[in-house]
Amino acid sequence: MVQIILIRPGTTDYDQQGRIQGTLEVPLNEQGASEVTRLTEELRALHIEAVYAPPCEPARQTAEAIAKALKVKFKKLDRMQNVNHGLWQGLLIDE
Repeated sequence: MVQIILIRPGTTDYDQQGRIQGTLEVPLNEQGASEVTRLTEELRALHIEAVYAPPCEPARQTAEAIAKALKVKFKKLDRMQNVNHGLWQGLLIDE
C-alpha cells in the first residue's frame, strides 16, 4: 500500500516575522535546518522510498536534506508552486 506523507517546509525568517512569502525565495533559517534534522530522524522508521517537493527554496531545501539523509531519490515537481500573492508578498500579515 502506498503512503503519502505531507511535510511542511522548515522555518524561514519570514515565518518567524509573520510575513507573506508566496513565491519569494526565502531560505531556511537556523531553526528551520534544526527542524529538518529532527524530522529526518523521526522519518527513518517509515522506510521512505522517495521525496518529492516543489521548486520553492524552503520546500526544496527541506526535501533535499531529508532525501540525502535517508539516501532516497529526490524529485523536484516544477508544476507544484506556491500561490503568488503579488504586492502582498514580503508584507507582514497584519499589514
